[in-house]
Amino acid sequence: MKFWKLEKPDYDSDYDSEYINGGLDHPFGLPGINCDSCGETWSGSRILSIECPEILRNDCCIKDGWPITFEKFSELEKRVSTMVVTNFDLKPGDRFQPSYLDVASKPEADFLWSSIGSVLVSERIKNFFEQYSRTDIDFAKVIKRHIGKNKAHLPAPIPESGEPEDIMEKVEFVENLNEVNDCYEMIIKHESKHPLFTKVKSICDKCKRENIDNESRLLLMTDELWNEHTIFLLSTTLYIIITDDLKIKLEEIQPTNIRITDITKKS
Repeated sequence: MKFWKLEKPDYDSDYDSEYINGGLDHPFGLPGINCDSCGETWSGSRILSIECPEILRNDCCIKDGWPITFEKFSELEKRVSTMVVTNFDLKPGDRFQPSYLDVASKPEADFLWSSIGSVLVSERIKNFFEQYSRTDIDFAKVIKRHIGKNKAHLPAPIPESGEPEDIMEKVEFVENLNEVNDCYEMIIKHESKHPLFTKVKSICDKCKRENIDNESRLLLMTDELWNEHTIFLLSTTLYIIITDDLKIKLEEIQPTNIRITDITKKS
């Protein structure tokens, strides 16, 4: 079987990328851990489809994300778990919904690469994945916060600071956000087995963090790594992978602002 990676296309400049994709803010989430056993300060990057309870949104640990001790994290995790419905354990760094989109142009592409660890999609792409991969993904509607008035005609405007993230200073914003197309965060629920040659050097007895030798991994897919999902993450990475059958169906509808590359290990 062949496997394919969904990724951001190449742009002529960082300005173009920022102008089209913008940035997605997840202001609420669990903090990282500062473990006194293994000595590591760490946090995951998982994004959940779960809404942050209103009662937690002013909690400094939920808003700030600053690492806390393992003991304090365990107490916080138990408290949060009584307020949200999950069939899995919450982890350090988990981000909740809602999310907020700031983009300097109107979001009209099918895919927006606005956040590390997830991707935003148009309604037609959401409908596509709900038809063919419903059990493998969740969707969360994004709150449109600051949206530029103009379409993403390139090249993008260049801010005076020269920094791509300051491009919002060069545009006028839409006043009626109801006129802007809705988009949805696509949240991948599953992952593959660990990549070939992955070396787990140690696992902390206390915080359970895996210490992985990243240099040893072969970041390619094989049938042996597949857990029979149509769309998933390559374990230990944020690579979004789809099967060959799903890739063929996706290309039939000609999605925009995406690159699909072969990530199959050659025999």
